[in-house]
Amino acid sequence: MTTPDSPDTDFLPVADIEIDQVTHDRDHFVLSGTGRDGAEYEVRLNLEIPVDKHTSDVLAEILSQCGWQIRRRPNRSVNEIRRALKRNRDRRAARRKTVPKA
Repeated sequence: MTTPDSPDTDFLPVADIEIDQVTHDRDHFVLSGTGRDGAEYEVRLNLEIPVDKHTSDVLAEILSQCGWQIRRRPNRSVNEIRRALKRNRDRRAARRKTVPKA
């Protein structure tokens, strides 16, 4: 399991969101907040089972005290493209080092 201090390098950050508001009912929560990029975000959390009002209130309070970091793992083809681009950059850099200066 990864932690915010040591994220899995295969995952790329999409958004860091500070939650400003949580609305809820018995089977879903809507977390609204602002990202570090200044954009507004909304995260919807749907529960498989309904919960009573007290549990829903407690969960909403806990969720309102959270920050969310959304990360995604690119599909394989994106990673392959990145590796190819890196190899090309490395080759160009190596060529620049071997070209004699006049």
